[in-house]
Amino acid sequence: MKELQSYVKEIEIQAKKPLEEQLNDVKIAGAKLLQIIDNLIPLVDNVVEALERESNNKEKEDKRDWTNNINPPIKETKWTQLQNNYVMMLLMY
Repeated sequence: MKELQSYVKEIEIQAKKPLEEQLNDVKIAGAKLLQIIDNLIPLVDNVVEALERESNNKEKEDKRDWTNNINPPIKETKWTQLQNNYVMMLLMY
């Protein structure tokens, strides 16, 4: 994992570039971020599905005990919403 200082240094380097070059770099960085998010979505979905299955199995086991009320996790991620917001932000420039 990158250290905070390395990010600060990169920002300082970017700030010295002409605005047009900075904007192009932001577009490339945004595209890379969206690509990474696209690759993460199936992984997150798999984890959520596994947790749902585990929770549902546990719920079936616990139905014998009326004192337990386990609700399965909600299968909704905000990755797509985050992705769309980022694209809209880039389009505004």
